[in-house]
Amino acid sequence: MDDFDENDSIALYIEYLIENKGLLLDGITEDGEAVYLYNMDVLERIAPEFAADHLKTISDSVISLYEKGLVEMEITDEGDVLYRAVDSADRIQSSTPQEEASD
Repeated sequence: MDDFDENDSIALYIEYLIENKGLLLDGITEDGEAVYLYNMDVLERIAPEFAADHLKTISDSVISLYEKGLVEMEITDEGDVLYRAVDSADRIQSSTPQEEASD
């Protein structure tokens, strides 16, 4: 990462990513917070560890949603994975086992 020192603060790191086009401004929320898009082609070049961590987090989240029945996955003939939300929320599985009623 060119001139970036790992010991710099998170704010400086984010500024570095923005200045180098790794994060692109997508808009502003009603509360005035900036919303950014990840430019993965650039992030993989200027911040490979950050890019890998981000992709792992997204992958883990999608797998968790799949396991809960909230998304469906399809693999195309080209090997791409397509994700789509299920039609209804009634497929949500409880994450805690139900207690058995005592007799």
